[in-house]
Amino acid sequence: MGDVDPGSFTSAVARELQKARRTDLHFSPVPVSERLREQGERSLSRAGLTASIAMALRGDWAGVRVGFVIGVPGETEADRLEGLEVLEGLSATRTKNVKRTHLSVELKPFVPVRQGPWENHPSLPADEWSAIAGQWRHRLGRSKIRVVAPLGTALEAEAALRIGGARAGA
Repeated sequence: MGDVDPGSFTSAVARELQKARRTDLHFSPVPVSERLREQGERSLSRAGLTASIAMALRGDWAGVRVGFVIGVPGETEADRLEGLEVLEGLSATRTKNVKRTHLSVELKPFVPVRQGPWENHPSLPADEWSAIAGQWRHRLGRSKIRVVAPLGTALEAEAALRIGGARAGA
């Protein structure tokens, strides 16, 4: 079974997934801020995302992984800050008395695809991607949230394969 869309995660979906005896719950990657999700026509508010993740953290999973797409055209530092704040807020609400579900975030790079709406927008350069991933690791490490992110060189290789040529990561 693949990732779960955080916008459609309900208690009924959680019960069905738990019947399948999954140990971890992975949410499919979404843009990092409400503004970018609306721009990409994914109607998932910050409150809705927070509620979905909080419900998952109260569930019976060993781990919950949230996916964020980083580097979407038009993304700002304020957008990334919103994603950090959501995760830090959720981490602060986890209690130490109960079995603590492990919370992690998977950073997925924006990679343009041919004939897509953002085909001509480059992905982040490897050094900028590495700096962002390092900042997230440092900041979320204090909240005991694991950050998973591919290497910057892998990002450039994927972009080159999807778009072709040297435009990727330029």
